[in-house]
Amino acid sequence: VVPIESAKPDQFVSFGKYPQEWKDSVLRPIIWRVLERTENEMLLSSRFPSEYLPMHAQRESVIWEKTDLRKWLNELFYDVAFSHNEKDRIVTVRNENPPNPQYSVGGGTTTEDKVFLLSLDELTAFGFVSKDTATDHATASGTVGGGWLWSRWLRTNGKTANRFALRLLDNLDGEFCDKPNYVHAVIRIKL
Repeated sequence: VVPIESAKPDQFVSFGKYPQEWKDSVLRPIIWRVLERTENEMLLSSRFPSEYLPMHAQRESVIWEKTDLRKWLNELFYDVAFSHNEKDRIVTVRNENPPNPQYSVGGGTTTEDKVFLLSLDELTAFGFVSKDTATDHATASGTVGGGWLWSRWLRTNGKTANRFALRLLDNLDGEFCDKPNYVHAVIRIKL
């Protein structure tokens, strides 16, 4: 982990706090991978998934804008994970939400988010090709052998409008939105 001020893409920084251990409400530093850095801002993706949650409570046709997970990220996670001063540094991002390129499904309107998930296009652009490690908290909520996982929710729909794409060995079909998966939060902060 390096100081935010000197961090470069593909390095790790600490920002905010969230429970990292199963059945433990102790807030511990969140470790983020630097995806992009400009003179004034930095785009970060949580190195470890914070939670194992469904995209949406009901199995129904839904786009990112209307998902329960988007609401959870921008309300509960945001409120718990970041101090007042940290919230002042988080930038509201206008996210384009294109349809799944293989199936032309989903997409939706542009959203404004403080906390979000990567799209399929962004995942590819930022070169996520290796395994991530889950926190104990996220692992205990789901089923992961030895703490390794290949999967994370993306905000891009999958094969049908009631599925969302996963980073799971290039699984563009996705998983049904009411099934849980790993949540890697993404934020943009001011430097």
